Amino acid sequence: MSKHVEIVAKGLVLDNVIDDMIRELSLVTRRTESIYSDYKFYKPCIVNCESLYRFITIKFYSKESIMRNYQDYLSQADFGIFNFIDYCIVDFTRGTNMQETSDVEKALINRKIDERLKNLNRSIQ
Repeated sequence: MSKHVEIVAKGLVLDNVIDDMIRELSLVTRRTESIYSDYKFYKPCIVNCESLYRFITIKFYSKESIMRNYQDYLSQADFGIFNFIDYCIVDFTRGTNMQETSDVEKALINRKIDERLKNLNRSIQ
């Protein structure tokens, strides 16, 4: 399978996982539109980084996992991580998964996080 076809297939699977996650979160929060727009920002990075893709799909694999991760996000709100998807991406960077990721993927993830932080800083000011 070509790389392009693989990325499109992963994107479709990821969209379904995120749709399920948002459906579950809609029971506890009204901010699902912002969660989805944040996801769209990170989607190219997620589908192009194999270890990040696995991490995110596992993080949102089941209802219990989704709710546990959302509660973890809410409990760390004072650490300055802005939104739920941002929290999930940063959570990936804190663990051993990031250490085992290729340098190219690390650079892509870090660049996307930096871009996100710059956008958030501009919107807050």
